[in-house]
Amino acid sequence: MSKRLITLVVSIVLVFGLALSGCSRPAEKAPAGKPIAIKLTHISAPGSSWQKGAEKFAELVAKKTNNKVKVDIYPSGSLSGGNTRTMLEQLQTGAVDMTIHSTIIYSGFDNKFSVFSLPFLFPDRGIGYKAVDGPLGNEMLAQCEKIGIKGLAYWESGFRELTNNKRPISKPEDVAGLKIRIPEIKLFISSFRALKADPTVMTFGEVFTALQQGTIDGQENPATIIHSSKLYEVQKYCTLWDYVWDPLIIAVNKKFYDNLPADIQKALKEAAVEAGAYQRQVVVDEEKALFADMEKRGMKITNLTKEEKLAFVKAMAPVYDEYRGILGKDFVDKWVKATQGK
Repeated sequence: MSKRLITLVVSIVLVFGLALSGCSRPAEKAPAGKPIAIKLTHISAPGSSWQKGAEKFAELVAKKTNNKVKVDIYPSGSLSGGNTRTMLEQLQTGAVDMTIHSTIIYSGFDNKFSVFSLPFLFPDRGIGYKAVDGPLGNEMLAQCEKIGIKGLAYWESGFRELTNNKRPISKPEDVAGLKIRIPEIKLFISSFRALKADPTVMTFGEVFTALQQGTIDGQENPATIIHSSKLYEVQKYCTLWDYVWDPLIIAVNKKFYDNLPADIQKALKEAAVEAGAYQRQVVVDEEKALFADMEKRGMKITNLTKEEKLAFVKAMAPVYDEYRGILGKDFVDKWVKATQGK
């Protein structure tokens, strides 16, 4: 083999090696006097409980590491064009170091995460905390490692409520025929078809414009998302039905995390848990005030009674049987037992 050919082969190998190394950034030792920089991103807007939690996390990390680590926060899906799936793919490859994602988005990578979105699975958030912070929740965090992600802790986005532009909703029949935007998860399709609605998959970055233009009639999201995204400007009605409690996972690229010193790993885990307690309280404290503010801005709020909510529970019950067949009867039933005692 000629020297020119050998040189060419070596050059090609080096180029491919550099390209591949860029897929997942190892945690390199920072230059003297400079902290390790961590890039954290999420889909929610500045001012939301997600952002407030992220800021608390960054503060705690700096404190726990004596400023050896600096967390830079990128809200509003600014690094992924508002596409949550793209954002999680960026976390997998190491294009970003950390994200805050709803478990809904994880279900697109591992269907087991769909269990969190079974309608009316969590009667209240206290039961939700107990479930996700216990053995069942830890099992699901361990599942993240199979896709190259290290789950650190659960936060929350709150209960997902329903908004639309057509009419007030107080019974299942009111949802029939409405074109409702849903995240990219098959379970949501089943849930809204059970109500005879027209579920429409759409990335969240497109929702405001679609509502504004009348492409869709409504959507479902927690208060912090509805308010911080100003959906009250393009939606007339909101129904508080608490049909899905939305846990969040704050996570880090596994390869990046594994290459960090043990003391930094410990600091990230502790900060994630402590910031999560703070963030959850922000959600609780803000919820009523956010809906009150939206009502002042002209949105009509319907708060379902226990009896009215029960009608939706019955209408969407067939989803459980369907997903026992998809996720496994034992798997679904252990979650139902943990959250509903039956």
